[in-house]
Amino acid sequence: MIEIEPGDDLLKKYIECYQLFEIAEPLWVKAISTGTLECWIKLRGGFRIFDPKEGRFKPAASSGIFPVGTNGYVFHVPNNTICINIKLSPSVLALSSFKDLINQWESFNFDQFVGESGTNEFRNLDISDFENLSSKIDAIVKAHNDFESIDSRIQSVLTSIIASGNHPPTVKELAFENHLTIKSLERLIKKVFGMTPKKLIGILRFGNSIKFLNKTEGHRFIEALKFGYYDQSHFIRECNKIAEMNPSDILSELSLNTNDIIISSIEPEKFNEIKNQHL
Repeated sequence: MIEIEPGDDLLKKYIECYQLFEIAEPLWVKAISTGTLECWIKLRGGFRIFDPKEGRFKPAASSGIFPVGTNGYVFHVPNNTICINIKLSPSVLALSSFKDLINQWESFNFDQFVGESGTNEFRNLDISDFENLSSKIDAIVKAHNDFESIDSRIQSVLTSIIASGNHPPTVKELAFENHLTIKSLERLIKKVFGMTPKKLIGILRFGNSIKFLNKTEGHRFIEALKFGYYDQSHFIRECNKIAEMNPSDILSELSLNTNDIIISSIEPEKFNEIKNQHL
């Protein structure tokens, strides 16, 4: 995996990074929710996504998105695959590109994010020089999206949550800080993110704590208290609730330079373990 950040100052507020995945052998992959949206576009090969409702893997579209707030996804990559992934801040859900995403995310494709011409430009990128492509990718993304139009209330609410550090705000505090009534805040969060303010606060806190612990030598769970958890058991419960895994397993298997992708070699017993977690 190669990961680069946007070069454009405006895009840095809304895009965490661009990632290039080159997979040469069959793999099982689990992605856990850490509070970002994930856009993907396949350049070669393909992968399948496990559907817990049907109990089977289904072919992934050539492009699409995983929204904020899910319990993560399990993928099977059966052969050589090249894929570009874009990690987006939740605030981009206020863009017209993502209108109705909450109810129709399974049919979302890359054209809706960057336009048909932008999708073609992505497919024609010289990925052998991916580490130096941030300015080109920035230009493609900006050409189809007016980031200046994002509702300032959305960015303000997210900033309040993220900047709260080890004292995550209550819903009442979040509403007061952003000059909204509790009901107005609930309607706004539900409309844009498809969840309650309490759940959004929990997911963003979990994402920040996992990112921090993954960079901390020893992965001491006591450090999670910096993010407002009452004690270690509280953090462990939240981890199991959001990621459907305990933090020890997550942190021991984060082998890439990212905080939400767990990759395992193709082993039948591992597949059964992962599959059973989603049944």
